[in-house]
Amino acid sequence: MPLFEMNWTRTITIAPYIGEDRYGARTYGEAITVPCILTWLVKDIKDFRGNTFISDAWIAISPEYTVAEKDQVTLPDGSTPFIGSISKIFDEEAEDYLYTEIYVGKVAPGEGSL
Repeated sequence: MPLFEMNWTRTITIAPYIGEDRYGARTYGEAITVPCILTWLVKDIKDFRGNTFISDAWIAISPEYTVAEKDQVTLPDGSTPFIGSISKIFDEEAEDYLYTEIYVGKVAPGEGSL
């Protein structure tokens, strides 16, 4: 059993992006609760467009769950930060995905810094 399967100690909620209403506000589908590893982390990363993005938290979820750039993630404190980066972490020896890594922050990617 991979190490990460033993450490899912927190949960987040992921709501899939459906579209936008006529005012441009995003709409989401039914949210699911996902076990995760969550670490509050301030770090400069590159977002989906290659811009600098300042993260507030690092999240790891099991690869059985999917998350996309426009989905809504709700953290245990009730906040809904922007998703800045999503990466699948692969174990080359086992030839298997270990987890999906997500960096989130208060400022939308490409819209400045804190």
